[in-house]
Amino acid sequence: WEPWGELHFPVIIDNMMNLEMLMWAYKETGKKIFKDIAISHADKTMVNHFREDNSSYHVVDYFPETGDVAFKGTNQGYSDDSAWSRGQAWGLYGYVMMYRETKEKKYLEHAIQVAKFIINHPQFFKSSANLTALARHSFQRNPDIAVIRIKHQIQSLCDLLHRGFHSGA
Repeated sequence: WEPWGELHFPVIIDNMMNLEMLMWAYKETGKKIFKDIAISHADKTMVNHFREDNSSYHVVDYFPETGDVAFKGTNQGYSDDSAWSRGQAWGLYGYVMMYRETKEKKYLEHAIQVAKFIINHPQFFKSSANLTALARHSFQRNPDIAVIRIKHQIQSLCDLLHRGFHSGA
């Protein structure tokens, strides 16, 4: 984490991809602690990693003694103000998955807002390999986002077909 020096307790948006494993562990063992950790992480990430426009920071650093936010930034993106495409996809997938596992509507609603940010971003679908314009929220393209988005879309379609859910969004 060279750009910032020493951090206290850094948490990355990438961790949203790990919550599925915690939910699996809960279902396999019946130990509620796994589900509680996943929910706690998803809730705290929703509050601290996402900006008003539903773009996300890559890193949020916490003071371990209090849990207060010490710093918000983006290590693998253009700048601390930018939205990193892969991080946006990880957040989107994580909240869709948390909705699937918990049926908590707040996760679906947040996923929809993150998806709207991605879909409406003017540079997101351009073909350039490295979008580093000086505009707020410039994206760096990464092939991982395509895989994550496809998995998310398939999962969403399955939810619509098998559960008959209509979000109205």
